[in-house]
This record gives sequence, C-alpha cells and structure tokens, in this order.
Amino acid sequence: MIGLSRSKTELLVLRLEQVMMRVESAFERGDYEAARSAVRNQLEVLHSLHDEGEWSEEQIHRYLAERGLVRSIRDHNYQERIGAALRSMH
Repeated sequence: MIGLSRSKTELLVLRLEQVMMRVESAFERGDYEAARSAVRNQLEVLHSLHDEGEWSEEQIHRYLAERGLVRSIRDHNYQERIGAALRSMH
C-alpha cells in the first residue's frame, strides 16, 4: 500500500474534519443538541491531537483549509454564528 499509509495524527485530523462537518450539518438543520454533542466529540479529538503533539495548530488548520470541506475553517463569521447559537442554549 505505497502512498496510502497515513500517520495516526493525520487520521485524527481527518476525524476532526468529519466531526466539524457534523457540527455544521446539525447547525444548518437547527438541531443544536446534536451540534453540542458533536462539539463535545470535537473537543475529545482535539485533546487526542494535543496529546499526539505531532502537528501544530497551524499545520492542522492549513491542512483542513487546503482540503476545503469545513465551512467554519473558511468563514470566520459562520464559526461565530455556530458559537452564538450554541451559547444561547444555556
């Protein structure tokens, strides 16, 4: 499997990408409870990435930005809207 092997860190970053897309999808549906659950999962993945320590936050951000699948990476206002909606649930 030449060229198909991914490091544990890259797999975690791809998992983070999936979870971030789940947050966005739930937000778009107005399912804020599902979005909050996904955010909790996102934090777990971020903690795992921190523990790995192989990639910096900048490397993770750049990798996800280059892939272009996570809207909140490309649009800071969108990220703020998600945060505001979830905070309003308290």
